[in-house]
Amino acid sequence: MNPGPKRYPSELKERVTKMVLDLRAQDPNAMNVISRVARQLGVASESLRTWVRRAEVKLFTIRNTVLP
Repeated sequence: MNPGPKRYPSELKERVTKMVLDLRAQDPNAMNVISRVARQLGVASESLRTWVRRAEVKLFTIRNTVLP
């Protein structure tokens, strides 16, 4: 069974996720960054929240990996 086409292209996911992470880095106290970016770009805010969360986990894992 084929789940069908993806709702958002991976390039878009990467671009908007980076945008949110960059905005948060510029102003860690900024509220509603995800909902604002999602609204501006026509992306579902919960989808964007999931992408950002995954990116944060990935960054945390990379930063805390001890190389031999």
